[in-house]
Amino acid sequence: MTTLNPSEATSLALNTLTSQIRNILLMPDGPAKAAIGSFETLLNANLTMISEAANAHIDEFNGLIDQLEARDGELLTQAALVSQLRQQVAEAEQRIAAARQEGAAELEAMADELYKAQRILNDVQTKYGALQYATRQLERQLADLNAMDPAGMKRRIKEKNELLEEQRTAIAKHKSNEASYRAEVLKLGRRISELLSAINEQDRELERRHTVIMELESARAAKLIWHKHLGKTYKGEDGTLWDVYMVDHGLKSNLPYLINDLSWKLHAMKSDGSGCSVMLSQWMNPIYPAPYGSGAPDAMTQDIFAFMQEALEQSHPHLQPRTEWAKTVSIHECGLPPRTIKPLEEAGIDTLYKVMSHQGNKLDKVKGIGEKLVGQIVYACELKVKLWEEQFAAGQHAEQHKVAA
Repeated sequence: MTTLNPSEATSLALNTLTSQIRNILLMPDGPAKAAIGSFETLLNANLTMISEAANAHIDEFNGLIDQLEARDGELLTQAALVSQLRQQVAEAEQRIAAARQEGAAELEAMADELYKAQRILNDVQTKYGALQYATRQLERQLADLNAMDPAGMKRRIKEKNELLEEQRTAIAKHKSNEASYRAEVLKLGRRISELLSAINEQDRELERRHTVIMELESARAAKLIWHKHLGKTYKGEDGTLWDVYMVDHGLKSNLPYLINDLSWKLHAMKSDGSGCSVMLSQWMNPIYPAPYGSGAPDAMTQDIFAFMQEALEQSHPHLQPRTEWAKTVSIHECGLPPRTIKPLEEAGIDTLYKVMSHQGNKLDKVKGIGEKLVGQIVYACELKVKLWEEQFAAGQHAEQHKVAA
């Protein structure tokens, strides 16, 4: 025996009832009344068929696992709806019978009620289909859970826990050794600091020794040049004999126009035992402090010039080119006002070189130029000199790159 599903049973019942109603509408009054009498039996049979079909499918889902039991309430609700529909159909039958007596229009209204009942049944069918889909979803979830091998997962979790416990033990052991490791690290750090301090001290000592060696080398080279130019005795106009000695330790002065970074200095001595240190100007000329250097022979001064040019060529290579350049620069090019230039020219100071080389012993003696104005003149000329020094340094840098290439 073939069992219909609820949809098929509902469709079959609807077709049967609709066909019977149409036949009743076409019958005369007498046969129609008799047919209406048998309509209830037909309606009950079809409702029974629908109920049996629904119950058969409901029974198929009674075997679901505990997760499916929640759906039983909804199925019972559907059974209650079917019973309600049965009552509505019975009421509709009574109304149809009354409507048949009142006229065809009333009967059509009852047919509308039956149509509404059909729509409700369709809604029941839709909900029932949704229940079927949800059931299949639950079945797939159950299959997925079974495929995950719960026993195997439990075993793997146990293995993971054992591994985690081993790691915790290792961490605890590591922490127990951390204090000793830290103490050892601190000890090594202090040792490294001591070694670095010793290395730095050795580097400083090496730097000091290197400086001494360079100073000795510079002094040795200067000594050879001194023998070349100044290793002799000079005679002044008054018959006094002069000698120029090169001694250790450079001149230390607070005058910026003097060379103060040499490891040696020149000392001029007269035959009567008097003498003075010869100050070397940044502008390549010797300066004898008065009155001790008065009467110095011109030949000695010229030899000191020659000595300075050769001795300072390596340690101060820019001084000689700067001096030659400054001799070509007129004071009119230094940004000085005419009222300042005039007294300078009258005193014979007409070049940048003369301004810079005489700033310590002649500028303040120029008539009409006070101490404040001397500072302004020197400042303006120093700006001109600084610009030349920047250009000279750039040229030297480019030349070094060219040689390296």
